[in-house]
Amino acid sequence: MYKTEVYRNLIFNISEKAPLNAILKYLNLVNSGIPAEKQENIIYSTMELVNNSLRAQRETGSHEKPVKLRFSAEDDYLLIVVKDCGGGFETSLLPYDMNTPARDVDLESTAFQRYRERYSYNRFGMGLLTARQMADLFTLEFHRKGKVMNGYQKGRTEGTIVTMGIKWYA
Repeated sequence: MYKTEVYRNLIFNISEKAPLNAILKYLNLVNSGIPAEKQENIIYSTMELVNNSLRAQRETGSHEKPVKLRFSAEDDYLLIVVKDCGGGFETSLLPYDMNTPARDVDLESTAFQRYRERYSYNRFGMGLLTARQMADLFTLEFHRKGKVMNGYQKGRTEGTIVTMGIKWYA
């Protein structure tokens, strides 16, 4: 539900100039029907992903396309998809291995500290990790010209697609 209307799909096109507090205001109008404590985690994780996407697009100068945020009501899941045109990134630069289960990642590790220092504490490495911890289903993909690519390819990847699936009844 958005405001007072019920939808199976909601799509937000978010300009890189949109202030984060305005985005949060609109996200708080989305009521998934999932219990309130989990709904807060969904909004937080979604904001982290949107913020990452907006930053990537600003840093790469990809001004022509908005970040797309889609909420879809599927049979078993609420699907949340964030798609950007920020050029993608090399997952090996994250302060943890994406193949490590999210619950096993040590947030106090020296890798996290080095990551934060490398980016002058403007990045904390938490967006994807938070989404992975909260979601029942999670995928990270890269795209070029509307098609999903087989992994990140420097200079060829147009952007990222992050999908979170949250079970309706967990």
